[in-house]
Amino acid sequence: MVRFKNRWLLVEFIPIVSSASDRAIATTQSQEEISGKDVFNALKQSVLLHFGDIGWGEVGASLAVKYFSPATNLCILRVARGPATSTAWAALVLLDRVRAGDGEGRKVVPHVIHVSGTLKHAQIAAAGVGVCGPSGCPHFFVVVVLTASTGIACRCSGPTREVNRAL
Repeated sequence: MVRFKNRWLLVEFIPIVSSASDRAIATTQSQEEISGKDVFNALKQSVLLHFGDIGWGEVGASLAVKYFSPATNLCILRVARGPATSTAWAALVLLDRVRAGDGEGRKVVPHVIHVSGTLKHAQIAAAGVGVCGPSGCPHFFVVVVLTASTGIACRCSGPTREVNRAL
């Protein structure tokens, strides 16, 4: 019996708020939360749009969303090893919004944090996202800086990390 070998992609979906009026709407109204099914559908549409039926035939049989957290916007995707991984990664990079239900969708920047051969190591990498210092102190924080880099220091006097996510 042949075993199917997969790659596991840990992806963070960074939400984009473009204008001051959108920020006011976002703070007063609760936006529809996206789910794992919405991420799968958005990725499927991205593959079909940019790579056509051949790309979807390559990726579609093995693509699965194993984990998605709306609180942290972290997602673990399973895809077949080989060219299917490159196609799925490229479709992720070309993705600009994830539609929740029938709505217009949320604009996002997908950021592939880690690629691994096992689900366990993808989960270990996901647990380390937002942990300060190599020792992994318990002060978790979520910081999104879209235009400039900044230094972040933890309360435990751990090392300062640089965060730079320029658009």
